[in-house]
Amino acid sequence: MTNTIRVAETDQEMNDVLCIIKEKSKEMLLKGLKVWKPELINTDEINKMYSKPVYYYGMINNDIYGAFILVEKDELFWKDNLEDKAFYLHTTQS
Repeated sequence: MTNTIRVAETDQEMNDVLCIIKEKSKEMLLKGLKVWKPELINTDEINKMYSKPVYYYGMINNDIYGAFILVEKDELFWKDNLEDKAFYLHTTQS
């Protein structure tokens, strides 16, 4: 079994990351968790919310099993920590 984490570079890879995150967002909203609204999960909206987001996906063998977006500042969820030297993961797995 081969496990890999990769940066999404192609349009197809970006679409795969966003599809995984959108589906998990729907599930999490149904559970009452505070997450991104599914209609805001697209590159245009994410690029408006975050400076330089990096999209990643994980693979087991050749199958994508999860995805995350790495951002330097997260004013939407962590507005009290804007001066922290941290990165924030928005993550999910399929």
